[in-house]
Amino acid sequence: MSGLLRLTTKFVIPPEKRDIVDKLQLDGHFTIQRGRFTDADVQKKVNELSRRASARVTEQPDNRNVGSNFDGRFTLNNSRLALSTVTFDVPGAIVQLHGQYGMKREDIAFDGNLYMDAKISQTVTGFKSLLLKAIDPLFRRKGKTVVPLKISGSRAAPKFGVDVGRVKVAPVHEHLALDAGAANDLVHPVQRAQEGRLAAAGRADERRHR
Repeated sequence: MSGLLRLTTKFVIPPEKRDIVDKLQLDGHFTIQRGRFTDADVQKKVNELSRRASARVTEQPDNRNVGSNFDGRFTLNNSRLALSTVTFDVPGAIVQLHGQYGMKREDIAFDGNLYMDAKISQTVTGFKSLLLKAIDPLFRRKGKTVVPLKISGSRAAPKFGVDVGRVKVAPVHEHLALDAGAANDLVHPVQRAQEGRLAAAGRADERRHR
C-alpha cells in the first residue's frame, strides 16, 4: 500500500527470554491517508465497494483508483493485537470495526458496521434490486444504510460477511440469503484492507517505535 502513514505508540519490552512478538507491549494510534493498494486485485475490490456504496452500480466502472483512509487505536500484549476502534473509509462508505488479531496464529476476530450512502437495493441491479427494496427501510439509520459485519477465521482462510445474528427481523434473514454474493462483494475488500493493515502495523512496530 502507498499512502501517508502516521503512527504513534508507547512500548514496553520486558527483560524476558521470549520472542519479541510475545513480550512486546504497545499502546498507540495510527492513521493512513489517501491509501492505495499495490495489489491490483485488492484495489479493484475497494473501487467496487465505493461504486456500489455510492449507488453507482448501474454506471460503467472507470479506471480511477479510489483512495482509502484508516484511523485506529491499538494495543499489543502477549502477541495479540487488539483494536478498540478502527475506521476505514472510501467515497460512499465508512466501516467501523473492533476486535483482535493474533500475530502468531494469524487468527482474526472482528465485528462492526458498514455505513453506506446507497440503499441495499441500490448495490445490485435487476430482479435482485426489486426484491431488496422491501428491506431498505430496515437498514436505514439517519440517512445511511447500516450493515452489521463480522470477520473471523485466519489470515490464510478468512471468513467474512453480514452478521445476521444482529439482524432481529426474520424476513431480513430471508432476503439476505437471496444475495449472499452481493454481500460478499461489499464485505470482501473491507476484510482484505483490514487484514493487511493489521499485519503491516504489527511488523512495522517490531522494527520501529516512537
